[in-house]
Amino acid sequence: MRTWSNHKGEGKLFSIELLDEQGGQIRATMFQEAAEKFFPIFQEGKVYTISRGSLKPRNVKFNKTPHDYELNLGRDAEVEFCGEDKKIKHQLFDFKPINAIQDMPVETYVDIIGVVQSIEPISEIISSRTKKEHKKRVIRLCDTSNAGIDLTLWNDKAVEFDENALPTGAILAAKGLRVGDFSGRSLSSGFTSAFQINPDLPEATKLHQWCYNNNNP
Repeated sequence: MRTWSNHKGEGKLFSIELLDEQGGQIRATMFQEAAEKFFPIFQEGKVYTISRGSLKPRNVKFNKTPHDYELNLGRDAEVEFCGEDKKIKHQLFDFKPINAIQDMPVETYVDIIGVVQSIEPISEIISSRTKKEHKKRVIRLCDTSNAGIDLTLWNDKAVEFDENALPTGAILAAKGLRVGDFSGRSLSSGFTSAFQINPDLPEATKLHQWCYNNNNP
């Protein structure tokens, strides 16, 4: 959940991306009381029925899903936990090879799958704009395109994915990473980025075989 403070006041914001049985994707956003209400309810990979939300055209600046609309859930919306449904995938990826990222415009969002080559210790920086402290961790990834790239994880993700959770040689699938131009092309996580470690995917199997054949970690 995000918080903000400006000349208009303070607020809270919580966004999720939803995936249905047919592979359709849509973003749902909650503000203020609704954000506080639903933040502890939604869990990644779980299935819910949602009613009493409202639709509006998506804001392409912040919403990178392919749907033309986005869902707004107010405090009167209804969310019911349904358990598990194997017909619905936990995540839908559109992986791009790392060597293709060099030609992508800055601020593009991309999904990748790569092998962890190295992971740096967590560090802290102070934002020059907000003066707030942020945690960061840099991970080096490579893939079958024989290219590598640095991925910066921020705040909770930087803490969660330490050397034990994400050891050298692990396969990391990542969705919704922002392309930057720090020291050439680089990637960074955002609030809606999603990750899977050693996922059960054909692309992961291919990467494991590539590592074995090339004596990579």
